[in-house]
Amino acid sequence: MPELSIYPFLRNEKVSTAGVQPIEGDASKADASAKMKKEHELAEACARGEQYAQHELFRLYNQKMMAVCRVYAANGDDAKDILMDGYVKILTNIKNFRQESSLETWMNRVMANTAVDHLRKKSKVNNRVDVAELEGKAADEDEDFFAQINISNDEILALVQKLPDGYRLVFCMYALEQNTHKDIAARLGISIGTSKSQYARARRVLQKWILERELILSN
Repeated sequence: MPELSIYPFLRNEKVSTAGVQPIEGDASKADASAKMKKEHELAEACARGEQYAQHELFRLYNQKMMAVCRVYAANGDDAKDILMDGYVKILTNIKNFRQESSLETWMNRVMANTAVDHLRKKSKVNNRVDVAELEGKAADEDEDFFAQINISNDEILALVQKLPDGYRLVFCMYALEQNTHKDIAARLGISIGTSKSQYARARRVLQKWILERELILSN
């Protein structure tokens, strides 16, 4: 997923953080195993329902989790809803975190799945496939759409948020979360061809908007 801008915390209440050492800020001195140990300790404290640990979890990861939500959401209110739902799932299931990946990676996966579920409930992906539209698309489908674009991440995010729900859902799952079309089809209950078609259409819409933007800026 492209690096996205940082967004404000949703929670500003002051809660004692005694008992938990911050994870960030000491990366040059602590090795990976030490960081994983701290993450595990934080996860265990959250699983016990300790408020200071939950607040530390928000403090450390809230900005990054909000960035995930903003990619999928059509607006700020939807992003906040996804974020809160995602944190409920994270705190409910954090007892199952087993250090098979970093805590951040695990939380990202939970938050992205929450966003997909949220958007799937709102959108209806058209299960019709225009075969003609797909001809000649397979060869360049995996190319990095953002690599050749002179545009900031904030501007990309704003354009993605303007996509229709169905287009945005498939585009985010494929281009940003790097799911295969087979996985997307199984998750959304659509055909693989439909997933490819929705993604191709989303790309063309984004390319059209970006071209229009460049023409305006060049005048």
